[in-house]
Amino acid sequence: MFARLLFPVLLCVASPLAAATYGVTLIDRSQIFIKALEGGFTDAAASMPNTDLEIMDAQNSTETQLEQVQKLIDMKVDALIVNAVSADSGLTISRMAQKARIPLVFVNAKPLNWEVLQGPQVYVGSPETQSGSLEVGYVCDALGNTGTVSILVGDLVSEAARERTKAYYSELATDHCSGVTIQAEAFGNWSVDGGRAIMEKWLAEGPLPDAVVANNDDMALGAIAALDEAGIDHSTILIGGIDGTATARKAMTEGKLDVTVLQNAAEQARGAIVSAQQLLAGETLPPQVWIPFELVKPADASVAMN
Repeated sequence: MFARLLFPVLLCVASPLAAATYGVTLIDRSQIFIKALEGGFTDAAASMPNTDLEIMDAQNSTETQLEQVQKLIDMKVDALIVNAVSADSGLTISRMAQKARIPLVFVNAKPLNWEVLQGPQVYVGSPETQSGSLEVGYVCDALGNTGTVSILVGDLVSEAARERTKAYYSELATDHCSGVTIQAEAFGNWSVDGGRAIMEKWLAEGPLPDAVVANNDDMALGAIAALDEAGIDHSTILIGGIDGTATARKAMTEGKLDVTVLQNAAEQARGAIVSAQQLLAGETLPPQVWIPFELVKPADASVAMN
C-alpha cells in the first residue's frame, strides 16, 4: 500500500468570500493523464462550495492555449489554472495574468519561470526527477543490474520530458545501475501511437533491449501494443512508464506493464484549486506546492489511485 503524502497547503481548503469561477486550460485531454487531471478538477470542484469551473482544451497547441488564456481573462474568471503546453509560454501567461490582475496557478507542467513566480502566482505539481529515478531504479533492480535499456522521451519542449529523462541518465550513472547500458533513445510525443511507432522501429532494427522506460504511461502502452502485434512474449522485456493511470494499472494486472510511477492527478487538481482559493483570499504561498510521486509495482496495481 502507499503512504499518501499531502502537503499542509492541501489540507486546508480556503473558502472564498463569494462564489468564484476558475478558468482552466489543459494541454490535451486526449492524453490519458490529462483526462484524469480534468476529472480531478471536476471532482474537487463538486466537493467545494461556491466553486465553478470553465475548462478548455488547448489540443497540444501553444497558440490555442494563449488564445484560451485571453478568452478566460475576457470572461472575467476569478483565477486562472494553466496546464501549460510549452514551458516557454509560461512567461507570456504570467504577464497576461499580471496585467489582468488575476491570480494564476500553473499545474502539472512547469512553466519556464516556475522557480521565480511572484505575487499571486504559484506552481502545483510533482518533482519530475523523482519519477524518473524511481522508474529506472526499479528497472535496474528487476534486471539484476545488468542488461540494456531503451528510452522513450515525451518531446523536446516540455520540462517534464527533460527532467524525467535527465533523471534516467543520473540514475543509470550510479553504482546501483552500473551494469545497465542505454541501447536507444527516441521521441514518442507522449502518445500511444508514438510509443507504438518507435517500438515497431526498434523491433525491425533489432536486437530487443532488456527494458524500455517511457516518460509516460501512454508511450509505454504503445510499446506494449507493438509487442502484442509482433507476438513477443512480455516476459522477455521489461516495460516501465510514469503517471500511474488506470489504463496502465490494468495493463500491469494483465502482466504486460512492469512498473509505473503514480503522478497523482486528483491531488494535483485539488491542490491547484485550493491554491487558487488561497491566492484569492489574499494568502501568501510559496512559489511551488509539491505532490510526491509514488512507485507502483505489480502488487499495487489494483489499488484505486487516480
